[in-house]
Amino acid sequence: MTPLARRYAGIDITKGRWVCVVISDSGFVSAHVATTLPELTDVLAACHTVAVDVPIGLSDTQARGCDLAAKKALGVRHSSLFLTPVRPALLCDTHAEATKTNHALTGQGISIQAFGLRQKIGETEQFLHTFPKRLYETHPELCFTHLTGAPLSAAKTTWAGVIQRINALATVGITLDTCLPAGAKCGADDMLDAAVASNTARRIAHNQAIRYGSASEHDPHSGVELAIYA
Repeated sequence: MTPLARRYAGIDITKGRWVCVVISDSGFVSAHVATTLPELTDVLAACHTVAVDVPIGLSDTQARGCDLAAKKALGVRHSSLFLTPVRPALLCDTHAEATKTNHALTGQGISIQAFGLRQKIGETEQFLHTFPKRLYETHPELCFTHLTGAPLSAAKTTWAGVIQRINALATVGITLDTCLPAGAKCGADDMLDAAVASNTARRIAHNQAIRYGSASEHDPHSGVELAIYA
């Protein structure tokens, strides 16, 4: 496959499903919405690099170093990144039990949002066992920060935030005009997050991405590195 033919995918969660944006070095853009990650297998298999906005790899006993490093880099938008719960907490049946477990191990509680992602985190982990390519973890707000040179001033759920992100993506040749069918099935902010993740996948492929996290930090069960790319 020649460099001009390469495709790159970015994936985000949307309304309990997945939205995937695929781009190429030659300007190709497409979007797909799926109920499960395996439904995207053929789309992703055709891509050189895949980046996903879901924690990949967990710690058993402490906050992940990559989360702490990325949170610091986000500056005023640090609240957009939650600290990934430890594995024992995500195995709990209730939010109350998970909060108690996570606090005992890390000194931090767990938000309802973070606890609610445990199914998607588990689905991603299972997908890693069958998909032949590596998935890279990313964080959209961190990606936009690197894309624009500073944290964006408006939240992604506001109209101003949507326009800021559309304009930022246009600077790297990503326009989503052809993605209306998929866009009707997902949130605007989720589509934009998947799009910027696809740009980070391209940055990874071209050795331009920034890596957050210690090279020595890995999931003790899977061996997956604990790192966030932007």
